[in-house]
Amino acid sequence: MRTITTTSIVVAGALALFGACSDGDDAAAPPSAPEPDTPGRVPIVVDTDAGLDDAIALLYLASSPEVDLRAVTVSGTGLAHCFPGARNVVGLLEVAGHTDVPVACGPEEPMAPPGAAFPDDWRRFTDGRYGDAWRIGQGSLDDRTAPQLLVDSMRDAAEDEQPATLVALGPLTNIAAAAELDTGFAENVARVVAMAGAFDVEGNVQAAQPPPARNVAEWNVYADPAAARAVVRSGMPMAFVPLDATNSVPLDMYVLRAVARAQESDALVVARTLLTGIRGMIDEGEYYLWDPLAAVLTLQPELGTIEERSVDVVVDGADVGRTTDAPGGAAVEVFTAADARAAEQSLIQTLAGAATDSISDRADLVIDPVACSATGAGVGTGPQVVELAPNTPDGTEWGVAVGVLEPGRGVADIEAFLAAPTEEGPPWFDQAAGLVSGEGGGTADLVELERGTYTVVCIEGGFGDMRLQGTTTFTVG
Repeated sequence: MRTITTTSIVVAGALALFGACSDGDDAAAPPSAPEPDTPGRVPIVVDTDAGLDDAIALLYLASSPEVDLRAVTVSGTGLAHCFPGARNVVGLLEVAGHTDVPVACGPEEPMAPPGAAFPDDWRRFTDGRYGDAWRIGQGSLDDRTAPQLLVDSMRDAAEDEQPATLVALGPLTNIAAAAELDTGFAENVARVVAMAGAFDVEGNVQAAQPPPARNVAEWNVYADPAAARAVVRSGMPMAFVPLDATNSVPLDMYVLRAVARAQESDALVVARTLLTGIRGMIDEGEYYLWDPLAAVLTLQPELGTIEERSVDVVVDGADVGRTTDAPGGAAVEVFTAADARAAEQSLIQTLAGAATDSISDRADLVIDPVACSATGAGVGTGPQVVELAPNTPDGTEWGVAVGVLEPGRGVADIEAFLAAPTEEGPPWFDQAAGLVSGEGGGTADLVELERGTYTVVCIEGGFGDMRLQGTTTFTVG
């Protein structure tokens, strides 16, 4: 049995630490061959800062049979430093079987001050491919700068009478520089779809140093507000996928279960590894479909709610980086919400390259710690969502541990352990899952279950004051 996590958690403060493990087969397999050219595919150029969610978005677009991926440019003002970020993008394209797509690096400084660099530790982690989640690229970078590659790629597509869509997943520095480099650039762009901005919601730049005067901006705009304003005012047809829309698409255990059960492809394995690495954020409800949502809505705009708005970007003062409604501003489309499950389903299915089951919001096993009962419809082997009953009473801490009890061990051993708990946990209980009620009750875990009989230990109280509420068992046949 293995727990699908990368963090260690103390269950109800006591029964055991259950640790992360990653199967050896989580490394990406050799790349598969790209789809042959087919009529009707959408020409797309991607501008990215090579972050974690950018990687998933890029894999999605590179895996879609609907996409003719023409080029990828990397912003030096975003999450990755430009050279390692570009090499990492080459590696992602190799995973997806696209060894012929040119990749180039852009300016390292914002178009004009002020601009805010992403935190150093975020950038180091990004440069390292999030713990080597995929292979470093073996191919070479294009000799052109990112702005020049953008100009050439857009011009070539326009001359082919198929103007390309530009999907912007990072700060807009490269795109603004391309517009400065070639006055005809904007006319060659079919559309810009940018994961950028925060219109009617709070921003996400509270970790910036120094902290912003007001948290009203989104990172891709805050990193280079002047570039964002230049692109908005350039006349290019533009659609924003801002925090307003991405906030409607959180990732949860049910999405992770769907990813875990999907047919494996090279791209899906990398995406699964990346999502496994941020389980803590997903568990806390802090991770959303940011850049991947922009990629999905590029191909399936019908999954989003769109408003026509007149927009500008604030480039100084307390609201620097804010995307705001402005009379006389640029006419753009703004996605304000999205169909979460449909977008997540599209993402998983495209990464897998095969049909997948619909994402269900139903847990495989629900445990009531007060009654110490476990109920479920068809709990089986493989990835399973185990959930604490949402009606767990407030006012006291409740926890459960699910695992395999060593033969000959029983209630007396459990009670003795609870009387003097240790963080190492008892060696005679092979824990698979741990759930702890929070304020309001209810939590979930994703675990891999094997055939056998599992013991559920129900506990009232926290570390140092724990009482055994009861035990029950269930069998996976």
